[in-house]
Amino acid sequence: MARRRISLPLRQLTDPAEDGPPRYERLADEIRRLILCGSIGPARQIPSERELAREFTVSRNTVAAAIGLLVQEGLLQRRASSGTYVADPIPVHLLPAELPVALAPPQQRAVNAAAIATVRVLSPWVASTESFPRPRWARLLAQAASGPHGLVAPPAGGLDATRAAIAAYVSQTRGARCAPEQVIVLSSLRAGFDLTTRLLLSPGEVALVEDPCDPALLPPLRAAGARVQSITLDRNGIDPTRTTGANLVVVEPTHQVPTGFSADLRNRTALLNWAAATGAWVVELDRGSELRHEGRALASLQALDQNARVIQLGSFDHTFFSAIGLAYAIVPLSLAQGFAAAAEAAGLQPPSLLQAALASFIDRGHATAHLLRLTPLYRERREALLEGLRHVEHAFEIGPSQAGLHVTLFARHPVDDVALAAHANRRGLGVLPLSSHGLARPVSGLVLGYAGVSTIGVRNAARSLADLLPHAVAA
Repeated sequence: MARRRISLPLRQLTDPAEDGPPRYERLADEIRRLILCGSIGPARQIPSERELAREFTVSRNTVAAAIGLLVQEGLLQRRASSGTYVADPIPVHLLPAELPVALAPPQQRAVNAAAIATVRVLSPWVASTESFPRPRWARLLAQAASGPHGLVAPPAGGLDATRAAIAAYVSQTRGARCAPEQVIVLSSLRAGFDLTTRLLLSPGEVALVEDPCDPALLPPLRAAGARVQSITLDRNGIDPTRTTGANLVVVEPTHQVPTGFSADLRNRTALLNWAAATGAWVVELDRGSELRHEGRALASLQALDQNARVIQLGSFDHTFFSAIGLAYAIVPLSLAQGFAAAAEAAGLQPPSLLQAALASFIDRGHATAHLLRLTPLYRERREALLEGLRHVEHAFEIGPSQAGLHVTLFARHPVDDVALAAHANRRGLGVLPLSSHGLARPVSGLVLGYAGVSTIGVRNAARSLADLLPHAVAA
């Protein structure tokens, strides 16, 4: 197919204001405008990165970031050995209210669900990858490969430099109080949770989990032979004193998955006092709590623990990118040697190459700089989602979203949220049903994300979801 070049007068990108969006986002907006106004039709090939860089007078890195953003949205598609093309059909949630004739699908354009099934604009817990400093990360990986640790297996617990860097990072971002020897470097949070349950639970012992919770927590607990009991979660946290004989409790006190609730200080203190009095272990999952959009970040339970009863599990999936393969456990000193040896024996440690690169990324200030870049970016995208959801507040209560990467809609009256999520996902939205996270007392609703695509993509997807929900609830 012959390539149709952009031939319209282009809006040149002015220098960004200090508080304005970055240049690659403004370039993505301009290309998006050309597509959605019909200037570049579906299935048409767009010019190369080199040509676009010349047309817009920007660097090729800027063009690559903009193209990557539009590919994430589903507006562009890359084809191996061919180039980049406009999607065909255009995902419906990206289309403007007044559809240009050039974009109108055939037969008033029946939407090809299979073609948009991979577009997951509102998928929760997906970090922004286009903002991550990939060239810098690649240089650190290359430096690590040629360094003294790059091609050898890491020691039990992880490289000393990596353990020290993570200890400094969690101290800065989560208020944690730990020595490097208490940090165990892991390949994923899930691997760390599986390891923790196997080390701390014996068959037949009782493990408490919040209800609702992440359903991925249940298989490791059951594999350890634990008797799993749920405890109802409210906006202030859980009350473990209502149960007896528990050996371990799993909580997410600063930003819970899936509700977004944060336990208040009184509740967190009561939980720690209960653990000290009963000898129970507290496993604290800490996923993206350092991504705070309102107010100050809440201190982790580990930071408040005076009796060495907390095991804090965290990862860099939410803050850096989901495939990074780096996580950590912070354990009491009495457990550190056993945890380190078990992680090494189970093959749960990431390669030295990754560990060394992460240590440099943190020590040189790149991690802090990245978090500072993410703060206004995520705040803007979250506001775009919340603005679009105001039209459904009669049917859904919008849950708290002061931190993390998701927002939960709680149905004011019971609805079939599984069917509702399936309907939304046929439009490429990627939402999850809240009831799938419930145990003894399922609650209906939807779990949404907002971080993985541009503000415009989030705004259009929120509008599409808001148009869908009233009809689905009424049905």
